[in-house]
Amino acid sequence: MLIGAVLLPLAGCGTPGTWRHAELQRTIPGYENFIRANPHDSRCGAARDRIFAKASRGEPWDELNRYLSQFNGIDGARYDEQNDRLVIWGPADDDRHGASMPPLLIDDFIVALTVLNAGENPGVSIGTIRGRVPTQADIEHTMRTQQLPIEYIPASTQGTHMGSILFEVDRALKGLAHGEDNLTRRPVTSGVPGYRPVGSLLQADPTMMEGKPRPLGLWWFVPDETGIAFEGYTIKFVRYRMRVEYKSLASDPAVEVFGKHLGEHFDEFATERVPFRELVRLHKLVQVARWFKESGFPTDRLTTYAPVPISTPDTTKMIQTEAGRTPGPYAGSYYIMYLIGGVDLSPRNTYAPAAQLPASNLVPGYVGQWKSNETYTSWRASSPPQYGTFRTSPAPVPSFAKPIFHARPAPAVFGWTARVGDRTFAVASIPTGRKAPVAPAR
Repeated sequence: MLIGAVLLPLAGCGTPGTWRHAELQRTIPGYENFIRANPHDSRCGAARDRIFAKASRGEPWDELNRYLSQFNGIDGARYDEQNDRLVIWGPADDDRHGASMPPLLIDDFIVALTVLNAGENPGVSIGTIRGRVPTQADIEHTMRTQQLPIEYIPASTQGTHMGSILFEVDRALKGLAHGEDNLTRRPVTSGVPGYRPVGSLLQADPTMMEGKPRPLGLWWFVPDETGIAFEGYTIKFVRYRMRVEYKSLASDPAVEVFGKHLGEHFDEFATERVPFRELVRLHKLVQVARWFKESGFPTDRLTTYAPVPISTPDTTKMIQTEAGRTPGPYAGSYYIMYLIGGVDLSPRNTYAPAAQLPASNLVPGYVGQWKSNETYTSWRASSPPQYGTFRTSPAPVPSFAKPIFHARPAPAVFGWTARVGDRTFAVASIPTGRKAPVAPAR
């Protein structure tokens, strides 16, 4: 029984991931699934235009979406108190992979801020029910209905663009694990060395049981605590790693092998799978919102924005995966298996003053993993200044962010691009405070 899957380039008229299917659905998730399945297709631009049209809420939000859509990732952010703007920047969409990604929307930041303000953390899980492992009765119900429940965390993320992204990420995780798409039943494969779906790993397990549906374990995408350099009201991501956390529900070492391999090679899998790159980008946006909230910056303007409603499913199709043995003393025994878990974006930010880090860590576009001689504890001794307490007003632009701000054409724009060395960065300038923004002349 399968909890999810990943969308691949598909043939046919009405299959998820085809242009025909996207046009028939005429929904934001429909067009985004086309981009995920066909990131090199020339029609990705048309799909984005349709997404923008459906997400339209008027200036300045539409203009912000145009710039946010160019983000391949997120590198840093600054609260510009002089102009009441939150400025976020990241490498432009085509810098690393030469492929399109579904766009970020201003909705994602608003929802992240709303969730954090409520004392919650965003996430999703396919297969769990109100946070608990399915009981035997739950399993029997799933087998009868051939549907698996989707739990959006918190419930307020259901019906949002963020909830839709997290659902697709979880499908990608479970589809890779099972080697099969739960909607199309087509194979899911990978070119990452050492990749084997769970069924293949279990074929070699000499302890396979007689067929009975059961969960094998909980797999969660859980990032490390995010390492952020700060100076004044400016931050930059300098440490980042996405992990796969596994909790065994049965004695199945072969299943744990898959999760460990995925965690160790996440970046390689992300080059193949658009949803995994979306996860990193979305999580960094959540961490920007976390810093923004923790620092007490004004949000008057942001609270006036109502995110566009997005259709998100309550359930997704179940798929049953069996792994059996024919030779040896366990001939005829087999598993009917399914996997549960999801995405947990609860880990906190940890901060270090930029002056304490090597200059190489502050180059735009740089982000590394935690080093063996670093600890979360040592970073937790530092925290960025609270709004209104910085000794200089307005807080100066630090040297590591100056290349981004030198490219700004005017303070009132909603975004721009900056060329730094051989990299292009997209920049979004989000109105946040009491001053009403003025739309730039077109």
